[in-house]
Amino acid sequence: MPKFIKRLSILLLLLLVSFLIHSSRKADSPADGLIYTFNSAETGQTFNIISVFKLFDNYIAEAKTGSNPELSAIYQREVVEPVYSYCFQDAEFIHMVQSQLNEPPDRLKELKQLVDSMSADSINGVIREALLKSAALLPGEKEQNVCVFPSISSSASHMTTAGSGKIFVKYNWLYTDDTMRAGIAHEYHHSVWAEKYRSAGTYFRILDNIVFEGKAVLFEKLVYPDIDFSYVYPEYDKELWAKIEPYLRTFDVNKQSLILYGDGAEIPYAYGYSEGYKMVKSYLDLHPQASCEEWTGLSADVIFELGRYTEHYQ
Repeated sequence: MPKFIKRLSILLLLLLVSFLIHSSRKADSPADGLIYTFNSAETGQTFNIISVFKLFDNYIAEAKTGSNPELSAIYQREVVEPVYSYCFQDAEFIHMVQSQLNEPPDRLKELKQLVDSMSADSINGVIREALLKSAALLPGEKEQNVCVFPSISSSASHMTTAGSGKIFVKYNWLYTDDTMRAGIAHEYHHSVWAEKYRSAGTYFRILDNIVFEGKAVLFEKLVYPDIDFSYVYPEYDKELWAKIEPYLRTFDVNKQSLILYGDGAEIPYAYGYSEGYKMVKSYLDLHPQASCEEWTGLSADVIFELGRYTEHYQ
């Protein structure tokens, strides 16, 4: 092979490799403003805030020119695929974010208005503060990814943890800076718990879920004691307790949802979160020496029994 042809072949190969690398990183490169990466000087943890909402402009533009059956393909291509490795891959609780993964929004006008109102600089600043404050109290080892999606659903929860290192912010019109601060602290606790203490194949009883959320509520209030995010019912209502106590060690899915979130009639809103917080608080009142990492790793049964929680209802 002549030397100039060999050199040309090598040059073309290098150009092709460079193009492929650039193309594979283009969608989620920090340089294009999609991903904001920083580290904690105290813990050494790495954090990525992924402004997924920035990808929705292309989705909306293409969705307007197509028919509804094409929305799913457009959504997967324009929104999900560029951030899949950051937001969805290996997520232990992937069922919690099925709407973000598989359900393309179709109220495009409202979606566009919401996306246009979102400021990455402002959102990143608030989330950064909350992550650093949370990590200082409960260090983790795994890289933490916070994926910021727009949400026009009034019924969608504010934030969700899809697994260790995967926090979803479902930003809607009701968000405030304090909502993000406290919510990020809450979900960060879930994320670190999943990283350090979750065992594969473990199924949550109702008591496990209540304490799981109660730990996050207590942590959220430790990080931001002046923000009233998760409401706690101060009273110990014996009638309500009698309704839920028989089901605590069961796997009844319907009862679990009712107890955790409430229905506003039979069970007050977010009742399980409140009870979970009070269970953890009861334990810590009796064991004040326990560190944040120690009580985070305790089982629900230990929290419940050694916190002598039932005594509040006697």
